[in-house]
Amino acid sequence: MTLIIGTALGLILFILSQVGYWPIHFTINAGIVLLLSTLVFIFFSGKAPAPDAAVIDKFTFSRRLVQLDNEEMAWYQDYRFWSALLLAAIVGIFILLF
Repeated sequence: MTLIIGTALGLILFILSQVGYWPIHFTINAGIVLLLSTLVFIFFSGKAPAPDAAVIDKFTFSRRLVQLDNEEMAWYQDYRFWSALLLAAIVGIFILLF
């Protein structure tokens, strides 16, 4: 619901600013939309019942998820290796350019 209301509000403020009825700068508009979206999120979160512990556990990070399906893979198939290589390449390029 937050995304729907926030997007609609952003679109309305954009249209109003384009036709001259809302002369506030777009960065301030973004702050206003963020504030109102946060209030909508808090309101609707308070109205919804709390999820079960099993649902929370399913969608919450844990260390066991890192090793899930990686035990029998070769090193070059492990996503952690490629993540580290990508990070090293980004840092290397950053050091070279700056």
